[in-house]
Amino acid sequence: MRIFDLAFEALAAVFTYFQIVLRLAVPLAAVVLVFETYSRLTHPQMSGIAGPGGLPAAPEPPAILVMISLVATIALTAVYLNVVIGWHRFLVRGEAPWATGFKLGGREFRYFYNSIAIGIIALAVVLPCVFVIERLVGGIGAGLLSQALSFAATAAIIAIVLRLSPVLVDVALERKPVGLVQSWKRMAPLAGQIAGVGIIVAVLAMASAGIDRFVVALPIGLFFKAALTATNATAMLFLAGMTTTAAVTLAYLRVMPPPASGKGGNRVVAANE
Repeated sequence: MRIFDLAFEALAAVFTYFQIVLRLAVPLAAVVLVFETYSRLTHPQMSGIAGPGGLPAAPEPPAILVMISLVATIALTAVYLNVVIGWHRFLVRGEAPWATGFKLGGREFRYFYNSIAIGIIALAVVLPCVFVIERLVGGIGAGLLSQALSFAATAAIIAIVLRLSPVLVDVALERKPVGLVQSWKRMAPLAGQIAGVGIIVAVLAMASAGIDRFVVALPIGLFFKAALTATNATAMLFLAGMTTTAAVTLAYLRVMPPPASGKGGNRVVAANE
């Protein structure tokens, strides 16, 4: 099979079931958009929308706003966990969005800490390689080599995360997780196609960065730059998130064929229960 088959199948799932994706993700996306816009307006230098002339540094927000932001971040994380778990369950079992309502229990906490562990492993593998390459070439500026390295690092991180992510599907389906080592081994037959997903996500990330640069260069007010770049970031977050979640779920169904059936979208139920 071609290297991009899994990536295109995952993208097709997102757009085929776009109404389901919207029902799962739109409420969360709307809140994320508001917070992204606010963050860009209050920290234009950090978000890169201040422009070449820069802006005066924004005053530090009061403690109450910092606390509200922290609580909101925790709440958004909890909702996001429900969204991705719901997307796994729809693709495997055809379960309607929010069928079990909002949950924050053992399943969600297991999904969260396994996600963190997988992310740390991916970064621990890729970042030292990036550091070594930078040292070997004598430092990298903002040129083509830097962009190529960033592209390769993004694709590698996504690929490693996906190789380890079958454990997340098990958790989402409330099955006994196979573990990270077994996840890596079971996804080995699809290693090439998983790399293809990483490449596609890296392309999307570069396209998103290009859109940001275009918006920042426009002769428009700071608010509109903040709103447009926040919209771009939010769209990228959910397109990449839902696509990678679909990719690992579809890969999981391939490497763990079900002994019995049931429908999930146009996918059968995979089982190790």
